Amino acid sequence: MGCAISRIFKNFVARRAQKNKVHELTQKNIYIFPSKQGGVFLLMLLLMLVTAINYQSSLIYLFVFILFSVFVLSIWLCFFNLHGVRFRVDSCPAIEAGNSLRVKFSLLDSGKDRWGVRAVLDNEKVVESAGLESKGRPESPAFVWFANARDGASSGSVIVLEGQSYSRGVYALPGVKFETFFPFGLVRAWTWLWFDSSLIVYPIPIAPPVGQDAHASDQSQEKKYKGTEPDDSRRFQSGDALRRVMWRHYALRDELMVQDSAWQGSSNTALQWETYAGFGVEQALSFLCFDVMHLARENLEFSLTMPNGEVAMGVGAQHLDSCLALLAGFK
Repeated sequence: MGCAISRIFKNFVARRAQKNKVHELTQKNIYIFPSKQGGVFLLMLLLMLVTAINYQSSLIYLFVFILFSVFVLSIWLCFFNLHGVRFRVDSCPAIEAGNSLRVKFSLLDSGKDRWGVRAVLDNEKVVESAGLESKGRPESPAFVWFANARDGASSGSVIVLEGQSYSRGVYALPGVKFETFFPFGLVRAWTWLWFDSSLIVYPIPIAPPVGQDAHASDQSQEKKYKGTEPDDSRRFQSGDALRRVMWRHYALRDELMVQDSAWQGSSNTALQWETYAGFGVEQALSFLCFDVMHLARENLEFSLTMPNGEVAMGVGAQHLDSCLALLAGFK
């Protein structure tokens, strides 16, 4: 019953929430309700009040009013423990299909200490934190306790959340719940935030059977690897580093060659979907992904042409992300 109510409330918040790069917690998006302990506490106060009325006990009245004042004070402190905190997505790197999502957040506060805040990524626990003072129990790593220095907007902490695994595709980043029971555990303040970020899940890289492609002609194989062989190459000699061996050249021509040290990797490669189209869709995407990541690792300039888009010739981390996003979004 409680899970159903929680799910209904989360769907209600999701419908009225906006996706932003940075979220600031204010009275518009912080929700407060008594916790289970708070509910028992209020029930106890009610019983004490009935007893005080029946027996006309001034001492019990005094205890009821004092304890109720503590409850009201906890509402105030719990709210301001979250109020003014700003959350920002630092990085949401592309992941391989079947792997768990890992996303890094920055928590920037308004220059005062915060205590007892827990972050949950779509019902998954916090698995790693940096720059945070952990005071939770070792068996409860989901709790992140942090206290930042009072140096304005520059102060902050970083947390890394882990979520569920995904199949190939492009997804919206799951919602993130931030909650606190500070200071006495009687009241719970929480919020759900949705960030304007995408999760790229690229295919599992699989080495293509170079030279053994029964579905492609020899001409298309030469076209696939055109430009990958540098002019400055020589035969393999004893003592040469294995990372300089031109394995594709060896697979095509059965000749062991290495890249000369003077070569700077300036060759260009054009990867095209038609070269891999003889295989099944997912297998072809895995072959393409392997070649993309290999070329990026070797710092070679390459382009990628797919039915759903094209990435121009380039090199670097941003170029690799564009290629992986194109592979992940193929339908």
